[in-house]
Amino acid sequence: MTITIREHTPGKDVQPFILAGHEVFRGDFTWVPPLHFELKERLDPKKNPFFKRAEVALFTAWKGDRIVGRCSAQIDREHIEIGETTQPGEAMKNFAAGILLGRVSTPEDIIGLASFLASSNSDYITGQTIVVDGGMILL
Repeated sequence: MTITIREHTPGKDVQPFILAGHEVFRGDFTWVPPLHFELKERLDPKKNPFFKRAEVALFTAWKGDRIVGRCSAQIDREHIEIGETTQPGEAMKNFAAGILLGRVSTPEDIIGLASFLASSNSDYITGQTIVVDGGMILL
């Protein structure tokens, strides 16, 4: 079955993103769901100051009409610009220089991985962190 990735706008259509955990962890007695109102506020640009300095993309993965996963991507511009620079964008350019692909990530960079993880090709993968960083080298 085909996996479909849907993007959700922070502060607007976040309900499927919030409810994804309930479907993904259905039957797992160790899972404790988050408080929906608190998570909804964290995902709302009007209520969370993080959105003033960051770009956020929310994605859900679907098999037909069944939600099978979720992920988010964030770019924190303030964090990236910390440091001494003389030109706007200089810190970002310097940061990107340490990435093998020569650029910083975009939310679109994770769509392929999200599709794979939501597909049956990843059925034997459990509890992993997969880094999508373009070959970033931290020294």
